[in-house]
Amino acid sequence: MIGVLVVGVLLLIPNRSFIGDSPDAVSVALAEVTVAKEGVYCFYNPAVTGLSQGEIIMFSFDYVYESIEDVLNYESKIRGRYFSYFLIGEGGVNLSYRPVSRKDLVNENGEIIYSVDEFLLNLASLLYFNFYGGVNFKYYYVRYGEALRWGESYNLNLDTGNGYGVDIGFVYTFGNINVGLSGINIISKVYYKDYESDRPPTIFRGAVVFHPHNLVRVGIGGEKNSSSELRDFFNAGIEFKPFKSIWLRGGLTTSSISKDDFFYSFGFGVSIRSTEVNFGIRKSRVYLTLKIKG
Repeated sequence: MIGVLVVGVLLLIPNRSFIGDSPDAVSVALAEVTVAKEGVYCFYNPAVTGLSQGEIIMFSFDYVYESIEDVLNYESKIRGRYFSYFLIGEGGVNLSYRPVSRKDLVNENGEIIYSVDEFLLNLASLLYFNFYGGVNFKYYYVRYGEALRWGESYNLNLDTGNGYGVDIGFVYTFGNINVGLSGINIISKVYYKDYESDRPPTIFRGAVVFHPHNLVRVGIGGEKNSSSELRDFFNAGIEFKPFKSIWLRGGLTTSSISKDDFFYSFGFGVSIRSTEVNFGIRKSRVYLTLKIKG
């Protein structure tokens, strides 16, 4: 009886837990149209790193701030994940680590705690003329624990999972236009020690980024999900470079399901020699990404 109940709860780990929130300040500020933009993290499209040259080290952090209502509610707790990802690489070969999800769910039936960590190898290259391709090989490590109420006591259940995912992506450049397409978790599976296996969802993303001027970039894109638990989104973003070392960014994200899914994002970036600092904010999450170029 208990084993059956545990399996049922385990399978309720949301599919989004294997996708996570956007880990990068630039991607957030531009509403994920970075599927077709060079110089950014390969999470949305593994091919974009093929457009970059030289060594790179990136750190990113995010924080979920509390609203004024949360502050007035003294029963609330400060929430934050802080560290988003670490990446090191050169050109089209990159390694990264990302804590995709950290959840602590409490209700009248007990408490469920789980985490998903992602280790990623990215390979990207120019395939032909202005056509770039890339692939991500990912390893997932899942930790899961629950304390279920059983009368006046609790039953404690623990498990770990190991899995994999493969992403593919392409970018084509012609003139001042970049077109990017990617499939996230085209192949994927997570195996648990004691319970049934799970499959992270497949997500298809596409975007077009247009450079009407060397100071301005405009992009539109979309996201299609294979899981009924996830929503499809439309994105648009703009980047403006008023000075040589300063970027201003803005974006919007929406879906056709709920008006609550319509939200703005914005951010800025500052470059000082080989170091680039980017800030982004969307809804109640703030992002800071540090990029060091070799």
